[in-house]
This record gives sequence, structure tokens and C-alpha cells, in this order.
Amino acid sequence: MPAGAEPVDGEGAGTHVAGLDPDDAGTPGEVPEETEVLAAVVVPERPQEVTVEEGETLESIAARWGVEAGELAALNAWFVPNPGSLFPGQVLRLPD
Repeated sequence: MPAGAEPVDGEGAGTHVAGLDPDDAGTPGEVPEETEVLAAVVVPERPQEVTVEEGETLESIAARWGVEAGELAALNAWFVPNPGSLFPGQVLRLPD
């Protein structure tokens, strides 16, 4: 059972977490004073290179790594003369 939780309606029937009473929700976006809020966002570090996987396009790779498709194409023009000709296993450089 989580810290701060107490059994409700008998053991195993549910939990009540201190500060989060469903009958007293308060103002949306408001966090009760006694509540500790923890959050973590994991943002993967962008690699310098990516390997093309089956079915990927220049646009899908650019979108996945948050870069412009045109910038990705320009950076890899020597390796990818035709952006529609990507193949699995091909290595593309990503912009800094």
C-alpha cells in the first residue's frame, strides 16, 4: 500500500491517499498544501547518428528527433542523394 494510504471499506477494497479526497477535489489545478508532487520527464539525448529502420521515411525520422526534414536531407545530401531512397540499415547524421 502506498505511503499515506489507508484501507477503505475493508482491507484490499481500495485506498485513500492523504490529501487526495475524491469528495473534496478542490479547485482544478490546485494541489493541497500537504501533498508532495513528484514529476519526471525523460527526454532522450539526441544521438549524432541514427540507423534507418524498415518503413521509416526522412520525414518520420525528422519528426521523431524534432528536426526539420529539409535540414536532415541537406545534412545527409552526400549519403542520401534522393530522400525517397532510404533503406534499412542506412546511417543518417542528425543536426546538432
